[in-house]
Amino acid sequence: MEEVTLELSSLLFSPLINKAKEVAARFNFPLYLVGGPLRDILLKREVKDIDLVIDGDIFLFAKELAKSLNGKVVFYPQFLTAKIEGEGMVIDLARTRSEIYERPAQLPKVSPARIEDDLRRRDFTINAIAYDLRKREFFDPFNGKEDLKRGMIRVLHPRSFIDDPTRILRGIRFAKRFGFRMEKDTRRWLEEAIKSSYLSLLSGERFLQELRLVMKEKNWLAMIKEINRLGIFKAYFGKNLPRRIVKSLSRIRKGRDVNPDSSLFYLLASFPTAKLPLNREEKREIISFQKIPLLKKRLARIKRPSTIYQLLKDLSTSALGLIKELVSKESRKKIEEFLKRSKEVKTILTGKELKKLGIKPEVKYGEFLTKILYQRLDGKIKTKEEELGYLRKLLKRYG
Repeated sequence: MEEVTLELSSLLFSPLINKAKEVAARFNFPLYLVGGPLRDILLKREVKDIDLVIDGDIFLFAKELAKSLNGKVVFYPQFLTAKIEGEGMVIDLARTRSEIYERPAQLPKVSPARIEDDLRRRDFTINAIAYDLRKREFFDPFNGKEDLKRGMIRVLHPRSFIDDPTRILRGIRFAKRFGFRMEKDTRRWLEEAIKSSYLSLLSGERFLQELRLVMKEKNWLAMIKEINRLGIFKAYFGKNLPRRIVKSLSRIRKGRDVNPDSSLFYLLASFPTAKLPLNREEKREIISFQKIPLLKKRLARIKRPSTIYQLLKDLSTSALGLIKELVSKESRKKIEEFLKRSKEVKTILTGKELKKLGIKPEVKYGEFLTKILYQRLDGKIKTKEEELGYLRKLLKRYG
């Protein structure tokens, strides 16, 4: 690991870190680089955000640092943390703290503590390393650097997965992302926590957030397979992900147009989702994915553009991007043609023009314009005059 000191030193002398050190020195606060960013530097991976921990007044430090960086600060007093955002930067700040879990799977109560206690409360040894930015030395009481060298995921104590079951999903994510293996006792404690149903105690918000993070990973499919194999879905939803869905996810993995959220909603379509904090659009997407078997059958049979339009018009573009990967070559062409034509083919007449023509307000303009659009899609109408002619027929028929 010694050869990575060059990358670490380039960060240590960056303008951002220099500003943080200046503010910390002004108040004589110990200042540490910690967590995922430090781990990723040691692994020679890209670092996007910065995690800093200070042993001192977090609110005073964050306010002064934000001012010197021309950034905006948001405080989270309950957790003794803050976030500074500015042009091209995000800095996560925290007070060195200890945690007490009064009940399994509940958010902890935090209180100020020293750096030793702060590292002791963390999830895995590879994330429990600190670098003292003022003294320029590592603090690694749990041999996290050694576990990084060995490619090992290790928790800090036997109750880790009971206190916070999200660590079960996080452990799988790190193992698959880095190609690491789980230490023997860590694997045993993880499996015991799953069997003991501690996952079911998690709020829908926290469980969903962990799944969202999984789906953003490059190696998300391997993670989902492992989550399913270990019975995590069964522990939370009451059943495993069906084999046919796992197979379908493998096809989706190869798709270029698939949005990570759509892959997640497709997966969730197999489960009862009442516990999850989903918005209206997300719920609609899940319902549409539950209808995929029926949609595939209908799409294979129909040929008329207007009928295809009626079948697909209520589906989002991202949902269609996923569905394209699950249907036959012929049906995929129909979806692609629909996406193209729905952008290009529009009626010339509008609701305002119908009003100008003296059509009574109680007539449903939308219905007439939709029927005209279907005629256009099928190539039966091409000009405004033809639209007007068809409109007159509709008025006679419904008048």
